[in-house]
Amino acid sequence: MLLDGFRRFSRDLADLAFPGQCVACRATTSHGHVSLCPACEKIMSRIESRPQCIDCGAPLAVEDSPCQRCLGRGYRSFEHVINLGVFEATLATLIRRMKFAHGWPMGELLAERCENVPRIMSLMRHIDVIVHVPLHWKRQVMRGFDQSSVIAKRLGRVFDKPVASPVIRSRATDAQSLQTSRVARARNVRDAFTLVRQRGIIGRRVLIVDDVMTTGSTIKSFTRALRPAGAASVSLFTLAVADPKGYAFEAV
Repeated sequence: MLLDGFRRFSRDLADLAFPGQCVACRATTSHGHVSLCPACEKIMSRIESRPQCIDCGAPLAVEDSPCQRCLGRGYRSFEHVINLGVFEATLATLIRRMKFAHGWPMGELLAERCENVPRIMSLMRHIDVIVHVPLHWKRQVMRGFDQSSVIAKRLGRVFDKPVASPVIRSRATDAQSLQTSRVARARNVRDAFTLVRQRGIIGRRVLIVDDVMTTGSTIKSFTRALRPAGAASVSLFTLAVADPKGYAFEAV
């Protein structure tokens, strides 16, 4: 009852913030809650339906074609890597508003869209528990919420999966978008996470959730901290992959 009341309250807040507007382009819509106009919905559907490598999450030119980024090798730490799409167009707009404009309902909207994406639905059938890459508590206070936690909790409700928080961000770091190189990004988040509990992780198939994957430095640091918890396997879901070739990592 309390959860349902909170969800209704969140929708009411969204209605006040975006009354009859597309949350991406601000065009007038017939909906009174967090939603997209037909044009933005079409763009999002195109982004979501683009083929991608199940091993590294990179977009593919044609379904099941060879992946030019990982060449079928994927990432050593992950069984599967998947996302809604490339950080571009409407998806990029929604993520930026989620992170930098107090737009946490955007995170819920994007998580709910996963229910209709076949590759994500297929992966979720093989997941036991969801964990998220946390913000440091100081940044969460400044932002007012932890966007990855919002995404993870809504995914848990959509796919009926438990959500755990075995790892904390124990060291405050500078924003990754301020780092000027891949080396600087990796150094910035090195040893930034600490495993605080193993319960619910040992022997289970874990899905790590984050908002955007750029160089992968934050994800790698988090995964190193999680490893001693003894997961049977670890997969990764992000809302977007930023710049598949990895050049413009300053964008996020």
